Amino acid sequence: MERVKKIRYRKIHRKIKYPRLEFKTGRLMLILPEGYAGGKKLVEKHADWISKKQQFIEKGLKTAGRLNLNEGTDLDDLKTAVKKTTGKFAAELGVETNSIYFRHMKTRWASCGNNGNLTFNTRLRFLPKRLLRYVIFHEVAHRVERRHNGKFYDIMRRKYPDAEKMEEKLFAYWFLIQQNTLREKGEFK
Repeated sequence: MERVKKIRYRKIHRKIKYPRLEFKTGRLMLILPEGYAGGKKLVEKHADWISKKQQFIEKGLKTAGRLNLNEGTDLDDLKTAVKKTTGKFAAELGVETNSIYFRHMKTRWASCGNNGNLTFNTRLRFLPKRLLRYVIFHEVAHRVERRHNGKFYDIMRRKYPDAEKMEEKLFAYWFLIQQNTLREKGEFK
């Protein structure tokens, strides 16, 4: 780990074109093109953003430290629950969805395409049922409003008045799952 003005980070060089900053596990990772030497400047340039992100993450990690992952729902059971709940929420919001897909996603819980296709992360099986339902509702709500704007968050708060707390818990579970995955691979200590 290196430091720039008390910002700790780890550098990883890969065969990529552009550098990026990641916080997948709650730790700052600089993913850099092979031979790239500007890591320190990249951190200095984005120091304010990094600082805000670290404060948010520290809160999430503190919460994650109090959580436990269960074995996870069977994948077939997850698919059944998601499809059933999606249909219920779509009817509730007066919208239609198209196909529902499931795959391992590296950066998000789910997504909603312009065509109404919904894709859900298979790691949702590790979430408590209430958070799973929240993620499903979030994606179906995008059939009403595509963007994360005031209208969208009004829809979310009508169903989930504690939406902010739900988002915080989702981040905490995300970090917990990422850490466990990396720990299994021997990449996280």
